Amino acid sequence: MTIQIKEVEARQFRRALNSGRTTPLLFECEDATTGQKEEYVVKLKSSLDRRDRGLICELVSSLIARFIGLNTPSIALVSIDAQMASLIDVIPKDKIRSSIGLNLGSKLFSGGYLNLPNDYPLSIHLEQAAAEIITFDALIQNPDRRSGKPNMFIKGNEIYIFDHELAFSFLEVIGKRGNPWEQAAFSSCVRGHFFYRQLKGRTLILERIAQGIKSMGNDFLLDVQAIIPEEWKDENINKIFDHLKAIVKNADRFIEGVRREMV
Repeated sequence: MTIQIKEVEARQFRRALNSGRTTPLLFECEDATTGQKEEYVVKLKSSLDRRDRGLICELVSSLIARFIGLNTPSIALVSIDAQMASLIDVIPKDKIRSSIGLNLGSKLFSGGYLNLPNDYPLSIHLEQAAAEIITFDALIQNPDRRSGKPNMFIKGNEIYIFDHELAFSFLEVIGKRGNPWEQAAFSSCVRGHFFYRQLKGRTLILERIAQGIKSMGNDFLLDVQAIIPEEWKDENINKIFDHLKAIVKNADRFIEGVRREMV
């Protein structure tokens, strides 16, 4: 296996980071192998509408983003044990106690990272990154990077993406759906995207991300699938990886569809 992901243990609850729907929590965590302590922003499975499925989508999407060269926080599997959870006596103690086992954490960003505001001007230095991000969200069918909720940090000329729990939105579709590489499959994700209006009508340079998608061969996808904890797995695993394999096989048609959508 060429992909590795840390497994850390939640040792101390710090605070809730916002009052949003999923309420990510900040924990001090300890690396199970090295004993190193670091702070992670943790999404509890009990807080997610899709529960374990949301964790799967977040994990798979983050690993793909990193593989194809997009900036995203380092992630880790975060173990919450019953003893630690029982010692927490503040809100959201019930959600923590309902999330015993493995959850997913992102290493805390600090030092000059800003939430991307809605009115942030898309300079020429950021246009390439924005084009690749909108293509990535079409790939994973993520409808959740939108105006008012960009789910991105910016630092200098670099954009960092996070929050992919609602990716692979086709899992919510009942009945037959079209081919995942076809324009109709991802059109709504693109047209509702944070960058859509700023990029519409521009010629997107997508050769780098196209090559990244093409390089997502069976070995890589099998490695990603193997990393998913057994306790999260359900019948949707095969649907997600069939979707990804189909786009990899038809990468040129997928990229051309993204370009057409932006005309």
